[in-house]
Amino acid sequence: MAFISGQARPDLDFYLRVLSAPPRPATISLAMTPSTALLPTGFRHVVTATSKDADGIAVVGAPVDFSVAENNPAVFNSLTDRHGQSQFSFVGNNAGVDTIRAAALAAGQSVLSNDTAVDINAFRFPLVR
Repeated sequence: MAFISGQARPDLDFYLRVLSAPPRPATISLAMTPSTALLPTGFRHVVTATSKDADGIAVVGAPVDFSVAENNPAVFNSLTDRHGQSQFSFVGNNAGVDTIRAAALAAGQSVLSNDTAVDINAFRFPLVR
């Protein structure tokens, strides 16, 4: 029960409890799509990393670092937009499976995305006439 100037104020109990509640720890997520892709060599591949806070709200302006490992190594840095998204694209000139990862820093937390596997083959899609 809240007391103001010696008077009991039950109507203020909830308000004061909310104000004195400890803050929730920040939890940030980073999800990358698509999770897999199959492409011929020489084609551009685009991935999107989406960062959200614990309430599902987009994290705006978070720095995101993308990296491609294996056959077509590449790195790229960007910031999330107003939707919490950041995009990265690369051209796979070498056949093989590449792994794309993203890392973001937001609200003092560093978070890693899921991995994306891109299978790049030396074949070309047939042209349809």
